[in-house]
Amino acid sequence: MWSETLRRRAFWKSFVIAYVINISLGLSINAFLMRGMIAVPFQHGFKNDMAGAFMWSAFFCGLCAPLASFSIAQEVKGGHIQVPKPEEVESSCWRWLLKRRGCARCVILAIGNVLVFGTLTALAGSLICQLVASGACQLD
Repeated sequence: MWSETLRRRAFWKSFVIAYVINISLGLSINAFLMRGMIAVPFQHGFKNDMAGAFMWSAFFCGLCAPLASFSIAQEVKGGHIQVPKPEEVESSCWRWLLKRRGCARCVILAIGNVLVFGTLTALAGSLICQLVASGACQLD
C-alpha cells in the first residue's frame, strides 16, 4: 500500500506543501508566544521559553493536520494519489489511527507530535545548551 504511494511524485509534492504549512504554523505559534520579549531562554520551566513554545507548536501542528493535508486531499480527488483499499488499511500497522474519524485522529496526532517531536526538540535543545552554552541558552 505505502510503497506505491511513496513512489508517486504527487505524494511528495503534497507532502512538501503540508510540511511548509506546518513549519509556517509552528513559526507563527512561536512568534506569538514570544512576542514582546527581548531575550528568550531555551529552558525556563516551560514558561516563556523556547522549549515550551516548541511543545505548543508540536501540539497545534498535529491538531491542525487537516489544514496541512488539504493538498494531499486535492491530489486524491484528482486521481494522482490512490486511496488505500479497505483490506490494505486492515493489514496496516497504522490501522488503529487510519480508522479513526477526523477529530479523534487530529487529537491523537497532536498528542503524538508532542510526545515525539516536542520531547525530542526539548531534549536536543537542552543537550545543546549544556554542551555549547554551559546551560545558559538565550536567544537574543
